[in-house]
Amino acid sequence: MTQQIELMLRFDWGAGPFWVSVDQSISDDYSVEDITEVIAVSEVLLAEIAAWNQRYQQTFDHADPASSGIADPEKQKQWVDEGLQLARRLKYEVGPAVQVTYVPLGGQESIISA
Repeated sequence: MTQQIELMLRFDWGAGPFWVSVDQSISDDYSVEDITEVIAVSEVLLAEIAAWNQRYQQTFDHADPASSGIADPEKQKQWVDEGLQLARRLKYEVGPAVQVTYVPLGGQESIISA
């Protein structure tokens, strides 16, 4: 019997950006460096996901965590939209056997179809 792998592209402060669940287990976060231990993803896509994740990670304000994030609503929307495009490319790379989900920061979860 094959394992059911669920792969989520999701931003979380200081974690991820990948969250993996195998056979409906509790999901674990994986860095860009570690995800290839679980599933094959191209180096090009990994580099783009790392840059996307890092852009938001860099906005963390240690002095005032509540003010962290992208303040400009248009730039925030661009970041969310870029994440969706990366999730679609991820789905294309991993194929139909892996469920891919995208969860933007504070946003609605979307299952990405082929």
